[in-house]
Amino acid sequence: MAISDDENIGLRRLPPQELEAEQMVLGACLLEPARVIPGLRVRPEDFYRTAHGQLLSAMLRMHERGTDIDLITVDAEMRSTKEFAALDGASYLSLIVSQCPTAAGVKSHEKLVISAAERRAVIRACSDAMAKAYDLKDADGIVSECIGKLNEIRKSGGEDAVSHKDIMLRVWDWLEWRHDPEHRGKIAGIPTGIADLDRRLDGLHPNYIVVAGESGMGKTALVEGIVNTAARYFLQAWGAQPEGSRPPSPAGVGVLSLEMGPLMLALRALARSSDVAISRFRAGDCRDYDWEHAARAMGREVELPIWYRFESFSDRELERGIDDFVQRLNCKLIVLDYAQLGYQEHKPQTREQEVAAISRLIKRKVKKYNVPIIVISSLSKIKGRMDLRPTRADLRDSNSLEYDPDIILFVYREEMHKPCLCPKDGDCLCGRRGKGEIIVAKGRMEELGVIPVQWKGRVTSFRDAGGGENI
Repeated sequence: MAISDDENIGLRRLPPQELEAEQMVLGACLLEPARVIPGLRVRPEDFYRTAHGQLLSAMLRMHERGTDIDLITVDAEMRSTKEFAALDGASYLSLIVSQCPTAAGVKSHEKLVISAAERRAVIRACSDAMAKAYDLKDADGIVSECIGKLNEIRKSGGEDAVSHKDIMLRVWDWLEWRHDPEHRGKIAGIPTGIADLDRRLDGLHPNYIVVAGESGMGKTALVEGIVNTAARYFLQAWGAQPEGSRPPSPAGVGVLSLEMGPLMLALRALARSSDVAISRFRAGDCRDYDWEHAARAMGREVELPIWYRFESFSDRELERGIDDFVQRLNCKLIVLDYAQLGYQEHKPQTREQEVAAISRLIKRKVKKYNVPIIVISSLSKIKGRMDLRPTRADLRDSNSLEYDPDIILFVYREEMHKPCLCPKDGDCLCGRRGKGEIIVAKGRMEELGVIPVQWKGRVTSFRDAGGGENI
């Protein structure tokens, strides 16, 4: 099916992203051969570069023989191959490994390699048909032969069918793992920092999650707390691994911040971690004990593996940003703040179509990388009804934000509509001050309903209704 680099007459040069995808697949095989190689769908002939195909063939042979696969053994296996020698052998293997920090994204790179091979096969089939047509061969025969080749290409692509038996055996393995004493009762996903929300969702899993609310309700503050909690979780998990076997850096959280700049994000994070009011930071009115709390909090914050991009994002820039977070920085949670500020480079007819395209892009990335992506969204102004709690129909600009996500969470604080007028120095008698709700409005397997939380406005953070840790 594939056309290698010595057969590319009439074809364009290999684009850099396709060359990189081939290198990333091979790098993943070298990094984690026992895990990656048994599940590979890509074949040696799918590679554009002949040497890359030969390198994969060598590793497949070594895997079948039970030979250890590493830089030294693969170099020895490949030493007699002239194409590999032309790439400078061992140095090229080192280059491949250095460009592949993790094997986590191998499936997405493998799909790119297979897709490119299929396109080259289509070009070859059509070129053959054109050559035969110029030779005045029978048109019906040419069409039939070309259609046959194109159908073969179509059959060879796509995911392999999975049997019901395989799925049931997988879920049984998962159930046994889940009921092991080491895991029983613990959340399986990434923690959010709100205990009741973690119990409801079982932590964050690879889902497309929308967090929405009216202006001022605290939706961004909720997500900022989740980002901080997840980053601490990744850092602790990394630190718990034996030093000799853990990766060079922990998994991270990637934030595409379209609304807030770096100074405001940092001030909010420092206030939340130190419990010092943002107003004190901004007014330059910190006391000595505020500085002590802030200094300790700064020591914690600078260690967290959180990465930001601050831009006006088109759909292509969003895609590149997410790809960079996952592929280069090993981010296991992505946040987009917020959906309605993204735009398409090729302007659609309506704003609804534009937001829908961005929503579909997010959904594709969740599936491609198998990581949770949280998207912050605004709501239309809610008024003229008895219950002012938001519903899915209140999501702004596109029905896609209602139908595409796997999970929809609304943030609601009644005091934003009916302010608490009780004396600030005394007890709240109306029951609205500092009270909030996280409304689980949509889920695939999650129980829907309301989760009570407390709002701490001076540091813009939520905490468990029982008075637990700020997030």
